[in-house]
Amino acid sequence: MATAADIITTALRLFGIIDQTEPAAPADLTNNTIILNDLLRADNADGACQYLIKRVAVQLPAGVTGSVYSFTVGVSDPLYAVQRDAVAVRAIWMNDINLTVNRETRMAPIADVVRTTYPGIITKWHQERHADGSVLITAWQPPRSTVNALIEYGGRLAPIVDASSVVELPPEGVHDAALLLGRRIFSSYGKSPNDIVVILQDAERVNARWRDWARGQQWLRFVRS
Repeated sequence: MATAADIITTALRLFGIIDQTEPAAPADLTNNTIILNDLLRADNADGACQYLIKRVAVQLPAGVTGSVYSFTVGVSDPLYAVQRDAVAVRAIWMNDINLTVNRETRMAPIADVVRTTYPGIITKWHQERHADGSVLITAWQPPRSTVNALIEYGGRLAPIVDASSVVELPPEGVHDAALLLGRRIFSSYGKSPNDIVVILQDAERVNARWRDWARGQQWLRFVRS
């Protein structure tokens, strides 16, 4: 897999900041690692998660009569029920009626999942993104007992802490990341858009494609609302 240094060097070369045989300077690697981390883990996290769709089998606790049922997907607190760094949850299947069947549930507005606190089986759920990067899932109905679930989610890239950090994207994602990074930094190197028309057009298409993909996904629209 590519490292942050690979992506940064590619971006600098594509945008004509360094030539095709010149290595990136240590200062460029250090400064742009911070920008790349912010780009892929925050600003474009919704777009990046298209390459990080994962599933995890979990056991959810029983609900309590009279209480709204919820659990959290995240890694900033060891008490969160699902220890995964997720941008958003895409699907939840419940294994609570027949052991050989994972029953599909659906996302719904928050008003639909807090209307009763009487225990039953989870049929729908709502998600909200919190400041610590976690995702709060509120579900209806609270399960009568401990239940197994299969959760599909869009993951968040691991922190990019230095130039040697591995960026877990496939080749097409790595190339997209280089274009997005170059688009972000080229002006700070004194490059004029007129000097890089073709590559800048490519970068703008990638930026639009990532954002359009994220806007077009119902599960991502829910978590941003």
